[in-house]
Amino acid sequence: MKVILGSGITGVVAAMYFRNFSLVTKGRGQEISPFAPKILRRTDDVDSFLDHFVHNPRGYDGLVPSLEPRVYRCGYQIGGDIVDSIPAEMKEAYLKKTRGEEWRHFEASGMNDGETEVEGYNMVELYNYLYGSYPIRTRRLFVLIQRIDTDVRTIIGVNPSHRFIHLSLIYDRVLNTLPLPFFHYLIDRDHGSPQNNAIHLVKVSCEELWKIMSKLKLDFIYFPEEDVPYDRATYIPEDNVVCFESRQPIQPEKHIPYNTSLIQAIMLPYGKITEQVERKSVEEVTHIGRYAENDNDMRLHDMIGRLERREYDIK
Repeated sequence: MKVILGSGITGVVAAMYFRNFSLVTKGRGQEISPFAPKILRRTDDVDSFLDHFVHNPRGYDGLVPSLEPRVYRCGYQIGGDIVDSIPAEMKEAYLKKTRGEEWRHFEASGMNDGETEVEGYNMVELYNYLYGSYPIRTRRLFVLIQRIDTDVRTIIGVNPSHRFIHLSLIYDRVLNTLPLPFFHYLIDRDHGSPQNNAIHLVKVSCEELWKIMSKLKLDFIYFPEEDVPYDRATYIPEDNVVCFESRQPIQPEKHIPYNTSLIQAIMLPYGKITEQVERKSVEEVTHIGRYAENDNDMRLHDMIGRLERREYDIK
């Protein structure tokens, strides 16, 4: 059996290219989806991917969405003021704040690459369509993975809905899209070096801030100053709410200087890549995507470009 581990956006995109692989998942991915629109940067390779699999699909059922690009805009809060550009030292301050001691490894990828405007597609809309599409629905295997025995090439787990049902899948090829430290844990219970890579997200009703962001036509605000306990705010216009992201737990009534009402909060244990991890070599396993390859400079549009050019050696 050939399998893809993980059903986030990386997993479902990879599954479109590798039609003979089943998708092993504990359930719907993209936990961040209700909290913030993510951007798939527009490139020629991305447009080619969308034309083939979304706009002019083969073997799909249901309504084909009209996924159109748009320009996303960001601002920066410095000293309480929202500005549209910042000096290089403030970008460095943001990377130190969000990436930790090894921040220099992420100079090329932080803060939207330093761009104020980015043309792209709504990644959440794309994910919702692909995950529910016929080619994905028919290849999903629901398994809560507990361990991977590489000696006998077996994925061991339970049914996510009925955990008394134990499952074993014998594989002959694996595409891993799970975060690399978590994959290491599954194969030998070793997380590698300790990582402080969780992110905390809170969605709040915050009329004062979303009115400011709406007036300035901003989708994101970055907060590079060290004494501000959160890193980024995202405006979600369809709900008129704001999502705050941080490397530490956020208490809205204590940390956010606006009148807020908490709607939802979650923690993602592998939400940030904060240090380099040496990849363990495992036969018949290929890591694909930003988190599986532990490469923060690789964005989804880069991965799609590699898939379009057939640069991954996968058979």
